[in-house]
Amino acid sequence: MSDRLKLLLIEDHPDTISISKQVFVPEKYDLNMASNGAEGLKLMQKIQPDTVILDFLLPDMNAAQFMVALSEHNFKISDSCFFFLLTAWNIGGEEFKLLFSHGLDFYLRKPFGYSELKIMIEGLEVRKKIHDQIASENKLPGSLAIKAEKIRDLADSIIGISESLLERLRNEVDCQAETELTAIQNCGMKLLREV
Repeated sequence: MSDRLKLLLIEDHPDTISISKQVFVPEKYDLNMASNGAEGLKLMQKIQPDTVILDFLLPDMNAAQFMVALSEHNFKISDSCFFFLLTAWNIGGEEFKLLFSHGLDFYLRKPFGYSELKIMIEGLEVRKKIHDQIASENKLPGSLAIKAEKIRDLADSIIGISESLLERLRNEVDCQAETELTAIQNCGMKLLREV
């Protein structure tokens, strides 16, 4: 496995592409480029990047439309994938909320230079190392982590249902049923503690 970060640059402006090629040297970065949103979506599926650097205004869509398309098409995206927006536009209001609610992590205003982009990426490298360290400390493989989450949800449901039934039974004073439901509730809590 390579230590190089997989980057996807979705950009159509020649100056930004030129600066990016200077910053993202092949020894350190696996730089993939797309000149529009449709190409970017295809590459997202193909390469599963660590970071997406996205221009706000692309020839075929804007960044908000791109981020919504990722969500709507259920693209498989790593938890450690970061999304950076490059923009010369003043973005605010609902569009800004939409971008961040669909996974945008950071944005950089154009025009920017080599040093600003380099600082941004160095910050990304630190975040990725922290994320990878946390992920490696989690001993559960992905499929087991998902199963554990489902078990937690089931245990929470068992506890919730038993609490509701217990409350109703206390009003009817059925001691046998109350004892059995308390046992079910305790099993749910024990299951929750085990996970």
